Amino acid sequence: MHVALCFMALFKVVLIYCDITVLFYAHVTVFCTVVVGYNLIKYVAMWSQKKRFAYRNAIVALTLGCMVLFLLLFINEQPLAWALFMLIAALSLVYTVPLFHKQGLRYFPVVKLFIVAISWVLLLLFYPVLTVYNDQASVSAVAVFEIPFIELRAAQLVLFVLALCIPFEIRDLKYDEITLRTLPQLVGIKTAKIIGLLLLLHIPLLEFLEENTSTFLGVEVLVIITITGMAIWFSDQFKTDYYASFFVEAIPVLWLFLLWFK
Repeated sequence: MHVALCFMALFKVVLIYCDITVLFYAHVTVFCTVVVGYNLIKYVAMWSQKKRFAYRNAIVALTLGCMVLFLLLFINEQPLAWALFMLIAALSLVYTVPLFHKQGLRYFPVVKLFIVAISWVLLLLFYPVLTVYNDQASVSAVAVFEIPFIELRAAQLVLFVLALCIPFEIRDLKYDEITLRTLPQLVGIKTAKIIGLLLLLHIPLLEFLEENTSTFLGVEVLVIITITGMAIWFSDQFKTDYYASFFVEAIPVLWLFLLWFK
């Protein structure tokens, strides 16, 4: 629930910056997608191995309820939105299911980060344009490219998501198998932090390189980049799990509040 609510905050942030308006049903669809996707990836393997986990019945009930609600809304979507969700589902499938030499793509070095970032961008930036639950008069693939600076926003969002994932990669060092070859496992904690900071620095740099760009780099963006950078730098494998699971995850919520009250 916490992950889904924080994702919804980032979804709202993207809508504000791209000046896109969607109906309430689109918000529900995104929320259900995150709940179902997150729980399936996290708990199906544990379920198949008959491992016990806390709040099992509640998690199953929540996941099934969100799945039913998603399907009811999904039926009314147009083919382009169906194709988008199938692409996201395919990315999640190859991420978790052992299709390549009995391993999913998450076992390929750093691929996990890019799968997460691409899936997020598809849902955050492209779904609002392609959904029928859009206030715009026309919904088409062409409409995607009519969003001002769409390529720039997609690149910046990928950089932000990649950087935001690094504290979780560092946190999970004490849980991850060595065969996962995550970024901190490959380059070490300090270098992973430096990479995260460099990713964040490229967000304003891309803005300056784009001519005639809109005013994206407000005070709230610089504040979020700074806080995210601090979250990356002060993360390590000995921090409590709640450091990443609540503080880092909640950064998009702070971003949304800054936009609302600026």
